[in-house]
Amino acid sequence: LDIRSSYSSVLHQATGTGTDNIIVVQGTGIEIANAGGHSKLGELIAKAVYQGVREAICKQNKITASRNIFQRLMERNISIYGLISGMTCECIPKKCDLLGAVEEILLDSRYSGFIESALILSDIYKKGLVKDLSSYEQWCRLIAEDIAGKKIEQMKDLVSMDDMPIVLKMALNAILNGLSLSRS
Repeated sequence: LDIRSSYSSVLHQATGTGTDNIIVVQGTGIEIANAGGHSKLGELIAKAVYQGVREAICKQNKITASRNIFQRLMERNISIYGLISGMTCECIPKKCDLLGAVEEILLDSRYSGFIESALILSDIYKKGLVKDLSSYEQWCRLIAEDIAGKKIEQMKDLVSMDDMPIVLKMALNAILNGLSLSRS
């Protein structure tokens, strides 16, 4: 569900280790010799636990797999307003117009899906499971050019948050570059 750490939400997923528990219940009836993960009983227990945890997280934290991109960014303490107000580039005359444009573009599933992909790739890149971001950099350029409606010679670094993970910074820069050039 991409639940974030309460201490460093931009950088880390929650581990759950502080809240993991095991419950052992003695029942009556026929004794079963194997209830491990590779048995039918183990499979049924796992499905029930998985469903119960998802329901509990939904009820307690209002977190579901289908939440929107704005909520997912907010869980990482990333606000569109903060991104735009922190921009130092003078290439955008009216930042308030850009704010609405970013929100509008993220309502489009192509671009919200791109940012959702960045969130996942950011986590696995940080873990070292992906080492080369050159293809992703090309995708970012394509997204920026798609939004701008023209070829972009030089992408600008418009995201000024220093603690932003590189993959997420690349994605948000793509959105902001595309929008800033579509308005010029």
